[in-house]
Amino acid sequence: DPEVDMNAEQLITYWKYPFEQTTAQTDDGYVLTLFRIKHGRTGGSSSLGPPFLLGHGLGASAEHWLMNPPASNPAFILADAGFDLWLVNFRGSKYSKTHVKLKPESSQFWDWSWDQISEFDLPAAIDTVRRMTGFKQVYYVGHSQATTVMFAKLARQPEFASKIARFFALAPITTSKYMRGAMTGLYFVRPFLQ
Repeated sequence: DPEVDMNAEQLITYWKYPFEQTTAQTDDGYVLTLFRIKHGRTGGSSSLGPPFLLGHGLGASAEHWLMNPPASNPAFILADAGFDLWLVNFRGSKYSKTHVKLKPESSQFWDWSWDQISEFDLPAAIDTVRRMTGFKQVYYVGHSQATTVMFAKLARQPEFASKIARFFALAPITTSKYMRGAMTGLYFVRPFLQ
């Protein structure tokens, strides 16, 4: 399978979708990478559909939204339906290991939790998408951790909802209190995220 070793750009272009990459800087200095698929394979349009932003789970990256062929791939399905599709890579993920001052080799770079993703990464990504598309609201699909950070953002700042057209929570996580099993520890080990 040629896709096994492909990165996000290669996966997107392999299936003949347009690929763009941009960055968003958080207020605490992290530089997030965002991928964009402006339209489906049938070609562009003079008027792009509303923006959809997909957020990934813990220990993952935007690549997780690109793992299936177009007929069963959420990112490609949305792009083919006419949406302006965006994929965010939260801090510490494969594509977002940059900070304006800190290096990933330092412990200070990793001194954050999902609270900071909620406080800083979400608004940086959402505001970048809004600015670049001209839309006032963004559709947001979160998977696992990406649902937790949006729930937290909306609970702490209800006014943030004015930037969200709809929020779709897939496999929502609200607590890890009841997690059990040998694999549980992997999710809380910093090297797993590196």
